[in-house]
Amino acid sequence: LYVTNGLVARYDGLDNAGLGLHDNTSTVWKDLSDSGNDGTVDTANVTWNESGWSNDADGHPVVTTAALGDVLKAHLFTAEMTCRPDFANRRFVFFGNYSSSSSRGFGLEWYLKPLGYRLYYGGNPYDLKTSFSNVTEKVSLSVASSPSSQNLYQNGTCVYSAQNEIDFKYADNVPVVGGETGRASMAFYGDFYSFRLYNRQLTADEVALNALADQRRFLQDEPMTEWIGRNGMDWNDSENWSKGLPSFQRAAWLDRPVSAAEV
Repeated sequence: LYVTNGLVARYDGLDNAGLGLHDNTSTVWKDLSDSGNDGTVDTANVTWNESGWSNDADGHPVVTTAALGDVLKAHLFTAEMTCRPDFANRRFVFFGNYSSSSSRGFGLEWYLKPLGYRLYYGGNPYDLKTSFSNVTEKVSLSVASSPSSQNLYQNGTCVYSAQNEIDFKYADNVPVVGGETGRASMAFYGDFYSFRLYNRQLTADEVALNALADQRRFLQDEPMTEWIGRNGMDWNDSENWSKGLPSFQRAAWLDRPVSAAEV
């Protein structure tokens, strides 16, 4: 069960067309948050698979909406995604509306020198170190940002945190999932499973809860295709799946209070 407070877009690879099942012919990535921010799929290069989409060509895989660009302009947001890049030795952008030609907007990029994640806020890049030994593995990423603090999470664990008053250069560019607004050559190559955008900075606990849901839905060896549903999963087995979680997480998972004996 994902956090819903502040959710303005939710794209799910298993329920890509909002039909409760996967549709290999869909030309949109349906926004399951009911905010109307459907993404337009580059069907010339992008192909759907059973749990998301794949791309192996330059371009702009999924173009979102101007409304999501407005969220980034406010510089108070959380962007979350699950994916599996094909190459560790190639620069690409996971998500953003950054344009290198204008040096405006936000972007999360895989960079080569130094090797690791890079956050862009307008013309101000911030090189981030990563504990991720192989970027071609499946990964869950979250960027929780405000005008004064920036946090990057990998598989639910914070790998970068800073208190920076950023001179953020806004952009009117429409955000792209899996690419850069201005350069087709910065497209993401690989498999993309999910994407969410919030209009607030999620807490570390909220990011961890979402990452756990992504792990069970998308990042296991076999995707949980039998859990397809508008709410993300079939929670009939929540009692078993939530065993071993911290009490606050299990309470959210089961949507009820839990006793110490149950954790």
